[in-house]
Amino acid sequence: MVSTGHAQTTETTFAVPAGSLEDVLLGLSQQSGQAISADPQLLEKLRSPAIQGSLSLEQAIEHALRGSGLELRSNAAGITIVRGATQTSQQADPRLGVVVVTGNRGSEPRTVASSPSPIDVITAEKLRESGATSMRDALKRLIPSLNVQNAASFSHESIARPATLRGLSPSHTLVLVNGKRRHSGAMINASRESTLANSVDLDLIPLSAIERIEVLRDGASAQYGSDAIAGVINIVLKQQDHGGQAISKVGQRASGDGQQLYQSLNSGFSLPADGVFNLSLDARSNQSASIAERASGAFYGIDGVNSDPRDETVGRHVFGGGLPKIKQVNVAYNAELPIDDDLTFYSFSTISQRDGWIGANFRRPNATSNGSSNSANNVIELRPDGFTPYYRAKQLDYQLAAGFKGGSEEGWQWDASSTYSRDKLRHEQESLNVSLGPDSPTRFHLYDSRFDQWSNNLDFNRAFDVGLAKPLQFAYGFEHRYEHYRTEAGDPAGWAVGNYQIRGVPGVAGVQAATTVSDQQTADIDRDSFAGYLDLGLNPTEQLYIGLAARYESYRDDAGDSFSGKLSSRYEFAPQLAVRATLSNGFRAPSLSQTAHQQSSSANYTINAQTVLVTSSNIAVDSGLARALGAEGLKPEKSTNFSIGLVWQPTPATNLSIDAYQIRIRDRLVLTGFIRDSGNGSYESLLANYGYAPNTWVRFATNGLDTTTSGLDLVFDHSRNLGSAGDLKLGLALNLNTTRIDDVKESPAALVGSGNVLLDRTARSYFTSVYPKNKLILSADYNLGAFSLRAALTRYGKHTDVSSESHYYDVEYPAQWITDLELGWRFNEQLSVALGAQNLFDIDPPSKGYDLTSNPAGFPSTGSNPAYDPYGAYYYGSLTYNF
Repeated sequence: MVSTGHAQTTETTFAVPAGSLEDVLLGLSQQSGQAISADPQLLEKLRSPAIQGSLSLEQAIEHALRGSGLELRSNAAGITIVRGATQTSQQADPRLGVVVVTGNRGSEPRTVASSPSPIDVITAEKLRESGATSMRDALKRLIPSLNVQNAASFSHESIARPATLRGLSPSHTLVLVNGKRRHSGAMINASRESTLANSVDLDLIPLSAIERIEVLRDGASAQYGSDAIAGVINIVLKQQDHGGQAISKVGQRASGDGQQLYQSLNSGFSLPADGVFNLSLDARSNQSASIAERASGAFYGIDGVNSDPRDETVGRHVFGGGLPKIKQVNVAYNAELPIDDDLTFYSFSTISQRDGWIGANFRRPNATSNGSSNSANNVIELRPDGFTPYYRAKQLDYQLAAGFKGGSEEGWQWDASSTYSRDKLRHEQESLNVSLGPDSPTRFHLYDSRFDQWSNNLDFNRAFDVGLAKPLQFAYGFEHRYEHYRTEAGDPAGWAVGNYQIRGVPGVAGVQAATTVSDQQTADIDRDSFAGYLDLGLNPTEQLYIGLAARYESYRDDAGDSFSGKLSSRYEFAPQLAVRATLSNGFRAPSLSQTAHQQSSSANYTINAQTVLVTSSNIAVDSGLARALGAEGLKPEKSTNFSIGLVWQPTPATNLSIDAYQIRIRDRLVLTGFIRDSGNGSYESLLANYGYAPNTWVRFATNGLDTTTSGLDLVFDHSRNLGSAGDLKLGLALNLNTTRIDDVKESPAALVGSGNVLLDRTARSYFTSVYPKNKLILSADYNLGAFSLRAALTRYGKHTDVSSESHYYDVEYPAQWITDLELGWRFNEQLSVALGAQNLFDIDPPSKGYDLTSNPAGFPSTGSNPAYDPYGAYYYGSLTYNF
């Protein structure tokens, strides 16, 4: 985006206050002594933040132009500002250090290359070129250290799949929007991660609103507080006050299902006093997709007993699991209104509404034909042809932030803000409670869940000239945060136990294929936290940077107090070569849902040759039964993070960074395995004492283990101008990552000798083997006039899906290459089209490796939980109009 003369590589100490873009550029020109030429009409009504610190003129102008829709290009006279990055993107100069704000509390702008911590910057153009219609799936294709697991569940975990960084828990990554903490969702992660944590749902922010995403791959609790153990994702919203973009995208799977329709609109508007209001809207409709096989066996007759002619023609692709059906609308705005040269009001908001549906196993019309205890699962009077239970999530989510920022004549910059957020979910199920017989409802309200967060921040920073090579960067601030989690009970019919039987077998009690919250299981819990931080950045010499950060945080619950610190450094051997290192400790406070969320599901099991109803429950850690079983108040997870890396620019067109890291986490939060029959009657007595039904299996959250995660990130890119043959940019990004379990906490005394274990093999696998140990992304971007091509080849390393039943049902996923391709054509400055493919060669996951000759449910014969999309090739086309 920038090509400048040699003189611009010299750094200048700038001190230009915020103001109109024209005034700021004039100040940069005066303080640098270099000419900056621009068409005044392009600068009208545009504003710039303050520019302070030691920067090259190139970097300073880039910081001033951020969000303006303008860019730089050199000519014989100096620097000319031109409109539209897409018009000249092939002339991009790879020497430009993209200015980032994440991980930098000081007033001096820092670039990706000059940051002491590794940062990825994903632009809006890269998000669009990924072909994805959600942020989560786009980032998975662009960042090797970020993974999204395909959840094999029949609930919201398939609808809102969380993203993980460096193989840690989704809740170990802090998400910011415009530098402000994003709220967690009300959806609970109860299976794949086995933690009951609620993480941030990235898909609730419209893609059309995003200017760029900064991913800090380093611990940052000392700077931002709880959750920033694996890193920080900062989503920076667009701020243009004119023009806009409309995108329409449509696609489907090679198998003919999984159709997707995506529409987006972004537009900028000017406000009085050079203010800005930027508005974005995304709408998407995703149809379900499945890799299920034909179900075997009789549907209407009974195998080996009698036949039914309807079995010859019945549809056998009945398994309801797979990609969910989703209808969703996301809206966002980002606004600034200058009050005067030293005071600006700002506000941003996102609001989302989503409906999601996902199916479960088919219930056959012949009910008990297979003779299993759990097969009395249909009421013929209500569902004569059988049925597939469908879970539905109805979600409303919003975040609203407002604040004032400004500066003083002494050089202080300050920011005061308040952010309120809410995520609310209504959980429903189309199913039956067979134990109620023909009186069973067919649609159930399972429960409601809601999470509220209110954050208040006050931040200050200033540069002080203390006689060092560069001014001392000094920042401090305070934060108050209030959180509230609650659940409301659903329909009593969802957990009722009736006496209806089918051919002498008790009908399955409780709503099938779902979890419920009863009146006795509701949660209503809140807390306050208070924090203060201090951040220093100094340059003892021109080559050496040292950063120090400290944060104290106090929670008004069992999480207690935490102190975090961070030391970061960067040493520049030459303008082209530098080393960097960080050492920090961090923490993550237990979420309110981990402390208080309760839910249950029911199924029939054969125990001692008898059919019995078993209720599986997650219980609150502070409940009487949990305490009697040895549960203790949850403690914060605490981490120690060390990283060391190298940044090298061997040529102006080539960039390389290598960063090694180690993250040790103590007291990681997990769910225990289900606690069952003790064999000596003690557990059964506890159930009776605390009002639980016999044959209830329970589990709860606990600080169960310590782990060490080690890895390496490598990022390489090379750009080349091919003259009349166009421009080419090549990229390589690699993540190596492994986690080992250092220690598993001893089982509580109440469980010793009962045969119950704190962590079973499946729970352990969530930490060690469910994510690839390596992921490599090779990419090529080619431009020739109006034509563009982007190709990406991603290698997902070996990983394993561990079954909760036995080793026999484990699925091994060998290393796999997946190819993505997009071809584009620009008709003019406004209109462009693209055709693309994800998983171009329709690569399927490996077979499960065990016998599926008898497959009454019609389960997929291939693994359904790889790190890559298991649903085959996806082809799409898009139309983009800029105005």
